[in-house]
Amino acid sequence: MKNLLYNSFLFLIALVLCVNNIYAIDNYGSAGNKARFESRYIVDMPNAGLLAKGTYAPSIRFVDDGGILLDFTAAPFEFLNIGMSYTFFHIIGSGSIKAHQDFPGINLKARVVDEKLTLPAIVVGFNSQGTGAYYEGLDRYDQLHPGLYIAASKSFVWQLGELSAHVGTNYCVGTDKEYQGFNFYAGVEQAIGDYLSCIFELNPNFNDNDDISSKSKVKLNTALRASISNITFELQLRDLFTSTKNHGVNRFVGIEFINRF
Repeated sequence: MKNLLYNSFLFLIALVLCVNNIYAIDNYGSAGNKARFESRYIVDMPNAGLLAKGTYAPSIRFVDDGGILLDFTAAPFEFLNIGMSYTFFHIIGSGSIKAHQDFPGINLKARVVDEKLTLPAIVVGFNSQGTGAYYEGLDRYDQLHPGLYIAASKSFVWQLGELSAHVGTNYCVGTDKEYQGFNFYAGVEQAIGDYLSCIFELNPNFNDNDDISSKSKVKLNTALRASISNITFELQLRDLFTSTKNHGVNRFVGIEFINRF
């Protein structure tokens, strides 16, 4: 087990650090009216966005308990994204570094309908990576992984710039029975100027039946993204309803790089 975790850690770190040897491509990341690439998540939950064919995106998200969520996603085909991810806790701060996953999370996303004037883009996918704090006694992340999902996204242009609407349904698989079941979620993404986007996500978590919520399982998350060259920075304010016990609004920070093979 220790060798698996150690090797997975080295592999994911190497994937992230490889961007130091790649020149930046001419783009404005995945935020703002000048974005050259689609966003792929609302906040936690997947939307219908994909990486462009022949590109890849290492990313780092700083999460609870001094943790980092490492992700590497690539687009070998126009219609398909493939990725994997891993979370380590106590990277920042004191205490021994911990990893609660036996294997990396897997992310597969395929587009079945391209966006048209009268139709949204539609994808089907699977994502086994949970996010946020890890509850060892319950053997789960604060936010359950999406599992199997279908998501649709449609963009509009109005006076304030590009506005995207996202909806999806997911079924958490590979977990205990209290987490299995259908869930629905939705979000909006508003471009602010050339390089910024503001995002809101509403996730009712209908499939989450654990008693870790003091008010409601419904989570309202928001994020602000900013693109500089091929880098997109993200600040997340999570659980604005403060539904989870023992903490209020969470703040996560993320960095995403997009480059070509």
